[in-house]
Order: sequence, then C-alpha cells, then structure tokens
Amino acid sequence: MQETISADIETMQQYYQQDRYRAFVRPVALDVANGSAHLIHGFLGTPADMHGLAELTQSLGFHTEGPLVPGMAGEIDALGTMTAEHWWTTALAEWDRFASLHGGPRILVGYSMGGALALQSPPPGQPHGLRAALLLRAAEQPTAPGI
Repeated sequence: MQETISADIETMQQYYQQDRYRAFVRPVALDVANGSAHLIHGFLGTPADMHGLAELTQSLGFHTEGPLVPGMAGEIDALGTMTAEHWWTTALAEWDRFASLHGGPRILVGYSMGGALALQSPPPGQPHGLRAALLLRAAEQPTAPGI
C-alpha cells in the first residue's frame, strides 16, 4: 500500500507530527489483561516502527506502550542537542513511570538503540517486576554514561 503525503506537509518536522509517529498507548480490558509491554524504537526511528509488535502484544492481552525517544520523529530538530546520558535518563524515567502504573508480568522490548536503552532501563536489582526483555538488533555491549 503506497502512502500519499498531504499537500499541507512541507517539512520533515510537519511530516513526523502525524499521530502515527507519536508515542502510543494500547490498553486492554482488565478482565483479559495478562501483563504489560513497553516497546522502545531505535535511533532515527519512531514509535510507528513498533506498531506491528504492539498489535501482537495487545492481542496477547498485554497493555502496550511505545514512547518516543527524545530527538526523534517530531522532535528531530532537537536531535543535535541530545546526548547518550539524556537518552539513558529518559529511558529510565519512562520505565519507572510505566512500571509504577501497569501490572505485571512486564515485558520490555527494544529495537536497535532502543534495545541498548532497554538493557539499562530497569536498574540492576530493581527490575520493577520485569519478566522478560526482548532485544532486537541491540548493541552487544551497551555502556551507560560515565562507565
């Protein structure tokens, strides 16, 4: 299926402001909930990259969320100001927020840079009920800032 771009979109910034490129939440009814899934996209990607997995996890009864990594998609103009430390800190804060609001078992999925962020998100010894982490094409030896 070929996508057409609306005539009123003139810049990449405008293009990535479309809803499909924003962070998403796909809830499930409490009576069928089996847990929760947190999906992190990769470098220069968007939450839309995780929509296929989100459909799967939601269909399996997992409340599913996909945050926007700072500096990507509609925030692309800020990419040059982003640092690895900012991405790590934001990923951890997002996981803490997610884990505090949603029941387990919790799964964490990261693609590419999202996989590297996923490895650092639940702090060692405090996995917030993390049941499983699925890393797709993640860096083999991610290093948190200052290490």
